[in-house]
Amino acid sequence: MIRCDTATVERGGRIVVEQVTLAVARGEAAALVGRSGAGKTSLLAAACAAIPLHAGDILVEGRSVRREARAVRGLVGYA
Repeated sequence: MIRCDTATVERGGRIVVEQVTLAVARGEAAALVGRSGAGKTSLLAAACAAIPLHAGDILVEGRSVRREARAVRGLVGYA
């Protein structure tokens, strides 16, 4: 399960993802669709704890990317 709670990502001093809230249950599939530069890759990178969140939180299997980044990294793969 992945849950974003008003997740905000900042890159280079600019907010690229602002207050995204969504939930994807185990076994569900989801797609992020948007124009180039919309923040799709930044949101996925934040969900994998590869880049920090500016505000809000993302939970992966109940673990917070803010408080338990190492545990989240052990749960997901990102290339």
